[in-house]
Amino acid sequence: MAARRSGRSGAIRFGKDDEAEARALKNAPSEPVVSEAQKARQRSSKRRQYMGQNPNKSSTTYREVVARMEQEGKIKLEGGVKKVLASDGTWISLEEAELSHTQDAMNWWNQTGKYWGEKHVKVREFMTDSKNYVLDKPSLNRSAGAKLKGIGYDPPDPRAIGPPQPPSDLR
Repeated sequence: MAARRSGRSGAIRFGKDDEAEARALKNAPSEPVVSEAQKARQRSSKRRQYMGQNPNKSSTTYREVVARMEQEGKIKLEGGVKKVLASDGTWISLEEAELSHTQDAMNWWNQTGKYWGEKHVKVREFMTDSKNYVLDKPSLNRSAGAKLKGIGYDPPDPRAIGPPQPPSDLR
Protein backbone atom coordinates (compact mmCIF):
# COMPACT_ATOMS: atom_id res chain seq x y z
CA MET A 1 0.00 0.00 0.00
CA ALA A 2 1.47 3.33 -0.97
CA ALA A 3 0.81 6.15 1.46
CA ARG A 4 1.56 9.81 0.78
CA ARG A 5 2.03 12.65 3.22
CA SER A 6 0.07 15.74 2.44
CA GLY A 7 0.52 19.35 3.39
CA ARG A 8 2.14 20.73 6.50
CA SER A 9 0.33 18.52 8.96
CA GLY A 10 2.03 15.44 7.58
CA ALA A 11 -1.28 13.58 7.60
CA ILE A 12 -1.19 10.35 5.65
CA ARG A 13 -3.55 10.11 2.70
CA PHE A 14 -4.43 6.98 0.79
CA GLY A 15 -5.49 6.87 -2.85
CA LYS A 16 -8.38 4.88 -4.34
CA ASP A 17 -6.10 1.94 -5.15
CA ASP A 18 -4.88 1.86 -1.57
CA GLU A 19 -8.43 1.87 -0.23
CA ALA A 20 -9.42 -1.03 -2.52
CA GLU A 21 -6.37 -3.02 -1.40
CA ALA A 22 -7.18 -2.35 2.26
CA ARG A 23 -10.78 -3.53 1.74
CA ALA A 24 -9.55 -6.68 -0.03
CA LEU A 25 -7.16 -7.46 2.83
CA LYS A 26 -9.88 -6.81 5.40
CA ASN A 27 -12.27 -9.20 3.60
CA ALA A 28 -9.65 -11.87 2.87
CA PRO A 29 -10.37 -15.28 4.43
CA SER A 30 -8.48 -15.78 7.68
CA GLU A 31 -7.92 -19.46 6.93
CA PRO A 32 -5.19 -20.29 4.42
CA VAL A 33 -6.30 -21.88 1.16
CA VAL A 34 -5.29 -25.55 1.20
CA SER A 35 -5.17 -27.63 -1.98
CA GLU A 36 -6.46 -31.21 -2.23
CA ALA A 37 -2.86 -32.43 -2.57
CA GLN A 38 -1.92 -30.63 0.65
CA LYS A 39 -4.93 -32.16 2.41
CA ALA A 40 -3.88 -35.63 1.22
CA ARG A 41 -0.36 -35.08 2.59
CA GLN A 42 -1.83 -33.89 5.90
CA ARG A 43 -4.00 -37.03 6.09
CA SER A 44 -0.97 -39.15 5.29
CA SER A 45 1.13 -37.45 7.95
CA LYS A 46 -1.68 -37.87 10.53
CA ARG A 47 -1.93 -41.52 9.52
CA ARG A 48 1.76 -42.08 10.15
CA GLN A 49 1.72 -40.00 13.33
CA TYR A 50 -1.27 -41.82 14.82
CA MET A 51 -1.00 -45.33 13.36
CA GLY A 52 2.56 -45.79 12.14
CA GLN A 53 3.82 -47.08 8.81
CA ASN A 54 2.09 -49.65 6.63
CA PRO A 55 3.88 -53.00 6.38
CA ASN A 56 6.25 -53.17 3.40
CA LYS A 57 6.91 -55.98 0.92
CA SER A 58 9.68 -57.46 3.06
CA SER A 59 7.48 -57.68 6.19
CA THR A 60 6.01 -60.76 7.83
CA THR A 61 2.55 -59.23 7.29
CA TYR A 62 3.10 -59.09 3.51
CA ARG A 63 4.35 -62.69 3.39
CA GLU A 64 1.32 -63.86 5.41
CA VAL A 65 -1.08 -62.02 3.05
CA VAL A 66 0.60 -63.65 0.02
CA ALA A 67 0.40 -67.11 1.64
CA ARG A 68 -3.28 -66.64 2.56
CA MET A 69 -4.23 -65.38 -0.90
CA GLU A 70 -2.36 -68.32 -2.52
CA GLN A 71 -4.42 -70.72 -0.37
CA GLU A 72 -7.61 -68.89 -1.41
CA GLY A 73 -6.66 -69.28 -5.09
CA LYS A 74 -6.26 -65.52 -5.55
CA ILE A 75 -2.60 -65.84 -6.54
CA LYS A 76 -1.57 -68.06 -9.43
CA LEU A 77 1.56 -68.77 -11.45
CA GLU A 78 1.17 -67.77 -15.09
CA GLY A 79 4.12 -68.01 -17.48
CA GLY A 80 6.60 -68.01 -14.61
CA VAL A 81 5.07 -64.85 -13.11
CA LYS A 82 2.93 -64.79 -9.97
CA LYS A 83 -0.37 -63.04 -10.61
CA VAL A 84 -2.86 -61.61 -8.09
CA LEU A 85 -6.61 -61.36 -8.56
CA ALA A 86 -7.37 -57.64 -8.03
CA SER A 87 -10.65 -56.37 -6.58
CA ASP A 88 -11.82 -55.35 -10.07
CA GLY A 89 -11.54 -58.98 -11.25
CA THR A 90 -8.37 -58.56 -13.33
CA TRP A 91 -5.10 -60.41 -12.79
CA ILE A 92 -1.99 -58.30 -12.13
CA SER A 93 1.59 -59.25 -11.37
CA LEU A 94 2.47 -59.74 -7.73
CA GLU A 95 5.24 -57.15 -8.17
CA GLU A 96 2.65 -54.53 -9.19
CA ALA A 97 0.24 -55.28 -6.32
CA GLU A 98 0.29 -53.49 -2.99
CA LEU A 99 -1.22 -54.10 0.41
CA SER A 100 -4.70 -52.66 0.78
CA HIS A 101 -6.73 -52.56 3.99
CA THR A 102 -9.94 -54.60 3.98
CA GLN A 103 -11.37 -52.02 6.41
CA ASP A 104 -10.33 -48.42 5.80
CA ALA A 105 -7.64 -47.38 8.26
CA MET A 106 -9.05 -43.85 8.71
CA ASN A 107 -12.50 -45.16 9.63
CA TRP A 108 -10.97 -47.72 12.00
CA TRP A 109 -8.91 -44.99 13.67
CA ASN A 110 -11.92 -42.66 14.04
CA GLN A 111 -14.17 -45.42 15.45
CA THR A 112 -11.68 -47.42 17.52
CA GLY A 113 -8.00 -46.54 17.34
CA LYS A 114 -8.20 -42.96 18.61
CA TYR A 115 -9.45 -44.29 21.96
CA TRP A 116 -6.23 -46.27 22.40
CA GLY A 117 -3.94 -43.40 21.40
CA GLU A 118 -1.07 -42.73 19.00
CA LYS A 119 0.77 -45.91 17.97
CA HIS A 120 -0.66 -47.82 20.93
CA VAL A 121 0.00 -51.55 20.84
CA LYS A 122 -3.66 -52.14 19.77
CA VAL A 123 -3.28 -49.64 16.91
CA ARG A 124 -0.04 -51.28 15.75
CA GLU A 125 -1.75 -54.70 15.97
CA PHE A 126 -4.39 -53.43 13.54
CA MET A 127 -1.70 -52.10 11.21
CA THR A 128 0.34 -55.32 11.22
CA ASP A 129 -2.44 -57.95 11.28
CA SER A 130 -2.35 -59.77 7.93
CA LYS A 131 -6.10 -60.49 8.18
CA ASN A 132 -6.69 -56.75 7.67
CA TYR A 133 -5.04 -56.73 4.22
CA VAL A 134 -5.42 -58.00 0.67
CA LEU A 135 -3.21 -57.39 -2.34
CA ASP A 136 -4.73 -55.05 -4.91
CA LYS A 137 -3.96 -52.66 -7.74
CA PRO A 138 -2.33 -49.48 -6.45
CA SER A 139 -4.81 -47.33 -8.39
CA LEU A 140 -7.84 -49.04 -6.83
CA ASN A 141 -6.36 -48.83 -3.35
CA ARG A 142 -5.53 -45.14 -3.68
CA SER A 143 -8.82 -44.16 -5.27
CA ALA A 144 -10.66 -45.83 -2.37
CA GLY A 145 -8.66 -43.67 0.03
CA ALA A 146 -9.26 -40.54 -2.02
CA LYS A 147 -13.02 -41.03 -1.71
CA LEU A 148 -12.62 -40.35 2.01
CA LYS A 149 -11.08 -36.92 1.44
CA GLY A 150 -13.76 -35.04 3.39
CA ILE A 151 -13.41 -37.13 6.55
CA GLY A 152 -9.94 -36.74 8.06
CA TYR A 153 -8.36 -38.31 11.12
CA ASP A 154 -9.90 -37.44 14.47
CA PRO A 155 -7.40 -36.38 17.14
CA PRO A 156 -6.37 -39.06 19.65
CA ASP A 157 -8.74 -39.46 22.63
CA PRO A 158 -7.02 -42.18 24.69
CA ARG A 159 -9.02 -43.93 27.40
CA ALA A 160 -7.81 -46.51 29.87
CA ILE A 161 -10.16 -49.20 28.54
CA GLY A 162 -10.08 -48.19 24.87
CA PRO A 163 -13.22 -47.44 22.84
CA PRO A 164 -16.48 -46.70 24.64
CA GLN A 165 -18.55 -49.82 25.14
CA PRO A 166 -22.31 -49.89 24.48
CA PRO A 167 -24.46 -50.29 27.61
CA SER A 168 -24.74 -53.95 28.62
CA ASP A 169 -28.51 -53.99 27.95
CA LEU A 170 -27.85 -53.18 24.25
CA ARG A 171 -25.37 -56.02 23.66
